[in-house]
Amino acid sequence: MADIRVENLHKVFAEFVAVRDSSFTVRDGDFFCLLGPSGCGKTTTLRMIAGLELPTSGRILLGGEDVTFKEASQRDIAFVFQLFALYPHLNVRANISYPLKCQGAPRKEVAQRVEEAASSASGSASGWRTGAGRSLAATVSLP
Repeated sequence: MADIRVENLHKVFAEFVAVRDSSFTVRDGDFFCLLGPSGCGKTTTLRMIAGLELPTSGRILLGGEDVTFKEASQRDIAFVFQLFALYPHLNVRANISYPLKCQGAPRKEVAQRVEEAASSASGSASGWRTGAGRSLAATVSLP
């Protein structure tokens, strides 16, 4: 694994701004979620990181290497489409914790990491539901 750094990422489709000046770093081993309403740019951002979509401007660095305009096949990264990654019958807490549980993370660590992700997004994940205009895109990596 390696750090993922996004710098001033911007994507425009004709007149529609899908991603506006987004910057963040996902450190190696971090648990990272993109949360927001449908159409806010979560999937577009992940598609740009994976090399499936080119940004209008900005930079994408994987392990310190600028891969902004490299083809997907030239990046050592994978992408899972959100429609197949979500379970609509589960709340957001359960959706976020699922991959951690599958990787065998201890229950206490799962609870702590889910709460950290939820707190940074809007205070708490309890009761959140997917669907009804809400969606979730997440990457999870454990050391």
